[in-house]
Amino acid sequence: MSTKTFWGYWDCTSCGGYDISGEHKDCPSCGNPREKDELAKIRPNKRGYALDLSKPVTANVVDLVDRSTKAGAKAGKVGADILCKYCGTGNWGDAENCVKCGASDWEPQKSADVIEFRKKLKSEPSERDVPRPPPVEPTTVRPRPGWERSNYDDWGDFKQKTENKLKKVIAVSVAILVALGISLLIWSQQMTDYPAEVIDTSWVRRTHLDQFEQTVKENWEDNIRWRQPRMPVNGSGEDPGAVRISCWSEIHHYVEVACGTETYEQPHTRRVQCGSHQECSTSNNGDGSFTQNCRTVADYCSETYYTTETRTKYCDEPVYDDKCKYKTWHWVEKSVKRNAGTGPEVGEFPKVSFGELQRTRTSQDFEVLLQWEHRKKGKQEYLFEPTNPAGYSKWDKGQTGLIPVKNSGGIGEFNRLIFLEGSKK
Repeated sequence: MSTKTFWGYWDCTSCGGYDISGEHKDCPSCGNPREKDELAKIRPNKRGYALDLSKPVTANVVDLVDRSTKAGAKAGKVGADILCKYCGTGNWGDAENCVKCGASDWEPQKSADVIEFRKKLKSEPSERDVPRPPPVEPTTVRPRPGWERSNYDDWGDFKQKTENKLKKVIAVSVAILVALGISLLIWSQQMTDYPAEVIDTSWVRRTHLDQFEQTVKENWEDNIRWRQPRMPVNGSGEDPGAVRISCWSEIHHYVEVACGTETYEQPHTRRVQCGSHQECSTSNNGDGSFTQNCRTVADYCSETYYTTETRTKYCDEPVYDDKCKYKTWHWVEKSVKRNAGTGPEVGEFPKVSFGELQRTRTSQDFEVLLQWEHRKKGKQEYLFEPTNPAGYSKWDKGQTGLIPVKNSGGIGEFNRLIFLEGSKK
């Protein structure tokens, strides 16, 4: 542990002088003795802030007590100031009379000796008679409005209230964004009816001819139901069946099983010393000086290291099952005939003849193409596909009406489409 002693700094309330070294019991500017309240406000350095304890104390930062000088030796011997209980002035620890009121043995004196003592004190040349430059006015940093540090008792209150304000701002911002999002969603789903016209209609009907044929497939035996096939009658009532051809054993899947042990490197973290730093504290000696005590504190860092560990080793073990090749039957499309046209009149399905082990099936598609004028995007088209002839037959080219369009650009529920009966453009 290291110890350093240095003079503090005080301000004179009589003439406004400031940053006066603690070794001066009198103000160098006006000569008034240092008083009780001035000693109480003495500070470690010129700016009144805590010292930078990470750096050594030097003479250009604070005035070190020089024990070789008379003042320094005296300060080291006599200890703390003795404050006069009558006027509050600070005096050397071995003083016999108060330097301000002249009290002897700390009793009030009203004789002429007191006056003579004060005159003698002022007439003697001393260091305070040396002219000094006028003090420089300290620069005042004006805080931002609403963030004055003086409004709070301590830094904890200031930090807490600032965090509370920030939380309120964030909460209000989130609420505004949520409200805007909901409003935008509602607006996008609102619909506007636009005048629309049917510009084209078309239909197509198909007849498919399928053949019931035999094929060979493979599958796991557990998934096959062995049975004889049954042929269709008039295109229905068939059963594809499953007749075994051959079976064999094959890997179906894998499972993990313990197959010994293995070693691996396991990472760990620990704290190790990786340097040191100085921690210092400053105490007021009560005589205008301060003592700084510093001690060396170890710094610790995180270190990663590895240990060799043993664990169970797992291997993939195959699981076998029986796979089979078998005969079965299925429908295969052989041909398609189509009949297509336009307009509201829908034609018949094409006629197709079929024989044994054959069948026919049908499919159909309907399309209605609509066009409307969007107020911003210009001409737009929409292809509507009815599912049956009844829903298609009521549409005709040139028919006009209203189509519901969402603000987002999509088409609304199509059953809201309103057409004027028999209207033509």
